Amino acid sequence: AESGDSVLPFPFFELQAEAIASQYGLLPTLEDRLRFAKDDAESGGPKDPGRLQDTHYLGNFQWDYYRKMSKLAGNYNEAMEIFISQSKAIYDHSNMDRKGAFPGGPDEYRQTMYTRDDVNVKFEAKSDMLEACVEA
Repeated sequence: AESGDSVLPFPFFELQAEAIASQYGLLPTLEDRLRFAKDDAESGGPKDPGRLQDTHYLGNFQWDYYRKMSKLAGNYNEAMEIFISQSKAIYDHSNMDRKGAFPGGPDEYRQTMYTRDDVNVKFEAKSDMLEACVEA
């Protein structure tokens, strides 16, 4: 199921930083980097065909991007895969809560608090409107 086109969750920014830091000493020449940047800017983003604006609105494309950045950073393992899978499960659950929302309408989904248990691969979602324990 498509999870919309929302922006990446904040925990992912740490993975991006680790990936960048791991590659910093391996940078190609400035000329090559400028060429890569130009090619990337003209690529249309992650969707095929896409728009450059879609680079920050990955929706379901973000999970493979998480994996790619984690592998670049050298920290991809079973625990990271569980973290990514749990993040996706929570994202999908939250997205389901937002499905019926309309602009200016009630936004109860913002009151939902998630507790993740990566060891047992499950999470809890609690709010005044909802109480659920979900196993991914």
